[in-house]
Order: sequence, then structure tokens, then C-alpha cells
Amino acid sequence: TRNYGAALIAHHAKVPYVCQAWDALERDPADLEYVADELRPELEKLGLDTFPKEDLYVHITPESLRPEGAEPAQYMRWTPGSTQLPLEPWVYRRTERKRVLVTSGSRAAMIDTLGVAFFRPILENPVFQDVELLIA
Repeated sequence: TRNYGAALIAHHAKVPYVCQAWDALERDPADLEYVADELRPELEKLGLDTFPKEDLYVHITPESLRPEGAEPAQYMRWTPGSTQLPLEPWVYRRTERKRVLVTSGSRAAMIDTLGVAFFRPILENPVFQDVELLIA
């Protein structure tokens, strides 16, 4: 993920621009062409003909999980940002059914509509009929 405004501000201020990926998705190089077209007047004011590349790209996905030929990155070690608890013993037990975890993300606690009414369609979906469904 790129923050296009941050890159232009960093260029203007003559300070290093660092970009940190926040997900496991790879960037599409074509995006820079599109943004350069969209921000052409701003680039010209800064004396640029292309969008500035970051000085450092930090990725949160381990190198072993990124695709072959992925763009170079500095890898960031994961550290817990919340209380870590030991897993319950049932987590280690195999069941006859496959176990599927559904999470609505770390912001779920801030969204009032992510209650029973939100998850009911998931619970009732036939695709989950033969699995052990866990909702975080």
C-alpha cells in the first residue's frame, strides 16, 4: 500500500520516504502509472516526471510467504500488539470436521453492527454445514 501524499510531501521536504505494507497483498506496478497520470500537475510542480519511489519498503508478510520475484523489501518481525493468551486444550484436538476460523478483523469491537445479526448469514450458510466454524 502506498500513501501517495506522503511520498510527495517527503520529496518536497527532502526527507526519506518509507512505505510499510499493512497486508499480505503485493503491489501492482501499474498503480504508479495511474497515480502519476492522476497527479500529473502536482508532479510537475515538484519537478518530477514519475512518481517518487520510497527509500525503504517495509513488508509485514514473511519472505517465505511472498511470491517468487516479489519486489525487494525490508521485513518486519511480528510482535504482539495485544495480550497473548495460551491456547485452550480443545484447539489442539483434531475433530472429524475441518475447522474454519472467521474473523471480522481487529476493528470488529468498534463496529456496533458486527453482532449476531451480522454473523447469522454466515452461520446459516450451507457451505459451513460440514465444518467446525469458529468466529473470533
